[in-house]
Amino acid sequence: MTILVHSKHHPKEYATIANQLMATTHVCCEQVGFIESTNHMNEDEYHLVMSGNEFCGNTTMSYMHYLQEHQLLERQHFQLKISGCSQFVPCIVHNQQCYEVGMPQVQSITPRQLMVLLQSKKI
Repeated sequence: MTILVHSKHHPKEYATIANQLMATTHVCCEQVGFIESTNHMNEDEYHLVMSGNEFCGNTTMSYMHYLQEHQLLERQHFQLKISGCSQFVPCIVHNQQCYEVGMPQVQSITPRQLMVLLQSKKI
């Protein structure tokens, strides 16, 4: 499940808030997005931020549904400002329950080596 937070908070609090929401066992939350703007006067200002400042396609579609349910979308084709993306993300609402999000290109991949301990054994 995705949770969208539309109350205003400082971005430094996003990770703490998201961790608290995801830790609540009865909610079964997988990701948390923070709505930073729903300026209905200008669709180009709709802005969604993930707690880790990453891109999440599922949360973007949830945000699209939120905007549609609140009758904030005037067009089927539009763009959203989404965290983790340097450019606006193209979006399409096909019908009441069908949404399409353009997937951004990967900005960078950094290889890392991790050491994992499993029952006191390194793997």
